[in-house]
Amino acid sequence: MKAKQTYLKGKSVFIVSLIVITITALTVYLTGINYNRSVTLNLYLSLSIIGTVLILFMTYGLYTGIKLKDKN
Repeated sequence: MKAKQTYLKGKSVFIVSLIVITITALTVYLTGINYNRSVTLNLYLSLSIIGTVLILFMTYGLYTGIKLKDKN
């Protein structure tokens, strides 16, 4: 029995990444208003969250062997 391979399109991954980055930045900004954090501190916080999610996504992708399928 052959295992089913999962393919993700590059465009879909790119769009989802943009959505996640936007939602993360907005969440950090909106929660930072209550704590009177500076713009720089909000930027560092959002970049650390995005970086952590990116590393987890890449680790999971390398572990499970997800392959991206080009348009061709």
